[in-house]
Amino acid sequence: MAPWEILPHPSDLLVRVSARDRRELFAEAVRSTFQLCARPVGGWPSAIETREIAAGGDDEAAVLRRLLSDCLHEFESDGFLARDVEVEAIGPRECRVRLAGACFRPDQLEVAHVIKAVTWHGLAIRDERDRVCAEILHDL
Repeated sequence: MAPWEILPHPSDLLVRVSARDRRELFAEAVRSTFQLCARPVGGWPSAIETREIAAGGDDEAAVLRRLLSDCLHEFESDGFLARDVEVEAIGPRECRVRLAGACFRPDQLEVAHVIKAVTWHGLAIRDERDRVCAEILHDL
């Protein structure tokens, strides 16, 4: 089973992420957000930088939304794409991730989707049998 998939939606980008546990779910949600934004045209440079993002919120759905919004900001502000994602700490009201990636100029990227925001609409994290899942709606 793929860690994430795009679901039909009439106007925005609906993504379903599935994982074995919450740590993996948050990591896959971050990976999907970067991959949905863009990919490097000429591959990854040899110089990779690391960045940390710490997100908090009233519940785990709010934490996930804040985390993905902060990742989107990293991409929008200076073209940063994460190649690798490590969830360093996770709890019901916080998450800290380490991103390894690089900054790219616009001409070095193949843009897939112009995501304006990670929305609250329908955002929930659910346990389903032996998996944990989330549906995330990105505003285009």
